[in-house]
Amino acid sequence: MREGINLMNNYSIDEVENALREIDDLVTGVGHDDDEVVAAEKKLLVTLPNSFKWYLKQWGNLSMGPIEYYGLTQRSSFEDAGIPNFVWFTLKKREEVGLPAHLVVFQNSNDEVYYCLDTNSFVDNDECNIVVWNNLDRSIDQVMDVNFFGFLLGDIEEYIEMMQ
Repeated sequence: MREGINLMNNYSIDEVENALREIDDLVTGVGHDDDEVVAAEKKLLVTLPNSFKWYLKQWGNLSMGPIEYYGLTQRSSFEDAGIPNFVWFTLKKREEVGLPAHLVVFQNSNDEVYYCLDTNSFVDNDECNIVVWNNLDRSIDQVMDVNFFGFLLGDIEEYIEMMQ
């Protein structure tokens, strides 16, 4: 489902917002402040890329049809937050399946594949690559040359095309 993704990393916030306006069944959470984002980073012991921080501050989490993007939820405790809280899910998978500490899950595909931020691979403009974690093999299947905004836009574009 990711073949058509544009690999350019200079997507703008406006492009993401404009694309999301085209989705009728978009569901978003609520935006979170800097303190909540910093608390998430401290809990996971990582630095999040700027695009993902913006996403958390703007929407918290979102879904469009069957596609769900994890983020922050209204629960203040990460330990008992549940899905779609990315901190809770990432911590749970670190414990259950040995997910490496530098990977942060933002999307789960049938508990077989996790799309993750690779917080060890910051490349430019305070952004990191997306990796595909194969939960069956317990390994990284693919390193994608795209940041979070690029990945999100690719999903949005594919979803809009699928709905037409």
